[in-house]
Amino acid sequence: MRVAFLFDIHANPPAFQAALAAVRTEGADAVYHGGDLVGWGPQPNEVVARVAEEGIPGVLGNHELLCLGAFTEEHPLRNAATCWTAEQLSSATREFIVGLPARVPTESFLLSHANPSAWRDPPDAGCFPYLRSAAALTVDPALFGDVPGGLIVTGHVHEAAVYLAHLGGLALERRALAPTEAALDVEIPPECSAFVVAGAVGKPRDGVPAANYLLWDRQTRTVSLRRVSYDVEAACEQLRRTALPAVLADQLAAGE
Repeated sequence: MRVAFLFDIHANPPAFQAALAAVRTEGADAVYHGGDLVGWGPQPNEVVARVAEEGIPGVLGNHELLCLGAFTEEHPLRNAATCWTAEQLSSATREFIVGLPARVPTESFLLSHANPSAWRDPPDAGCFPYLRSAAALTVDPALFGDVPGGLIVTGHVHEAAVYLAHLGGLALERRALAPTEAALDVEIPPECSAFVVAGAVGKPRDGVPAANYLLWDRQTRTVSLRRVSYDVEAACEQLRRTALPAVLADQLAAGE
């Protein structure tokens, strides 16, 4: 069985459509989203409506919670985008994102927008740490204590990487999708667990203006990080037609 994960779509329909088409071409048996369906991008209601229509299960991201007013952050650009997005959300969109869980555990993986062990209720900004190194993961000894299928799937960072956990998580090996690569396949040995950070569909921060997605092959225990091209200029033009800060279109075009 192959499972696909689409993280950080960020209200970017052209990127979402390209990633969804790609995972179906790859023969994914199931598709999950990893949160941050909204925020930063110009079409939050359209993305959420498509996710709902396709019946794609998934989790809450920090941008859903920001738009619902669960907490605030000291980030002027993010706050401007959040305020605009919150004003656009339809009642159907709000109802959908309110119903999203914080985590989805299955027999073969644990899905969370960010580090699942950082979650607390009520949620705040501390629930969403940015994990960009093996050192940041090894400070949490409980993280790899009981991992379904040996796989934790997260996003949030917008930079794709796989961390192989040896010796119960005491030693981690990082493998990242380089800007020059369109794909990276990492087989998880039976004695290892893995913490995967999926790249972003709708707003990458790795310098490559493409849509990222993740595949998990349960039979071969292989994690595949992928990129697919999409009409970036169309997405940028949609951004420019809104009252969102103009710099967001420049960032999207640069893959930032």
